Amino acid sequence: DRSPSRGLGDVYKRQVIFHIHSGRFDKFCSFGFGICGFFVRRTLIRNNIKVILLEKRWLKLLEKWIPENSHVISNFSMAIHHKVRKVDNGKLKILMLSRKSKGKRHDFALKIARKLVKKGFDFEMIMTGLGRNSVPEDLKGVVIAKEWVTEIEKYELINDANVLIMPSDFEGSSMSVIESVVNGLPCLVSEASAETIGIQELSISLDSVEEWVKKLISLSDSSVYENIQKKIIERSYFFNEIKNKQKILELYDSMF
Repeated sequence: DRSPSRGLGDVYKRQVIFHIHSGRFDKFCSFGFGICGFFVRRTLIRNNIKVILLEKRWLKLLEKWIPENSHVISNFSMAIHHKVRKVDNGKLKILMLSRKSKGKRHDFALKIARKLVKKGFDFEMIMTGLGRNSVPEDLKGVVIAKEWVTEIEKYELINDANVLIMPSDFEGSSMSVIESVVNGLPCLVSEASAETIGIQELSISLDSVEEWVKKLISLSDSSVYENIQKKIIERSYFFNEIKNKQKILELYDSMF
């Protein structure tokens, strides 16, 4: 009701849903000796604001600042190219789908590529968010840089790839991983996306480039790849668009 007869006091008493997406919201709340978190908690609790978190891990990470009855509702996406994928002749098409940001760790992905080259592995790595002039001389021809891609180009890249890598330092809940999973694309991720991928063997620490390399090489085996893809397809139902929209609708209806 936006009637002119309503005063500002009525407007501020509206029910609010606060949806936390940031992968560093805990760092924000801790900033300034915790003063930011103090005001976050006071605002949320005093005004009985409903809070939605993207993953269960945030319940623990943010417990000092959010209401006890905060809700966990996953991001979701719609399948565009949900298909059975194959590894052709052992060659792996690797995709890093990310914006330009230090925390996304393009530098780590380049280290992976360099080790794969040294091992004589047959692959191609496409990296978004990376300037064309940023590809090291020794990796030109195997690493293809794309700065910004359109929505259509993004799904074409997902459709054409064999595996997505996401070696980021932090994530709220990576949409690149979710969009890949719902389209049946196996993903290899850092611990920041461990809960998102939900498959233990596909989450690897950033402490070891070699472990990432070993896992990628193993995926060039068609039987290993087929097994992983089955697990990815099973995981994709967790990010079902209709199911998760329904959860948000139920929360909204419960407020009135």
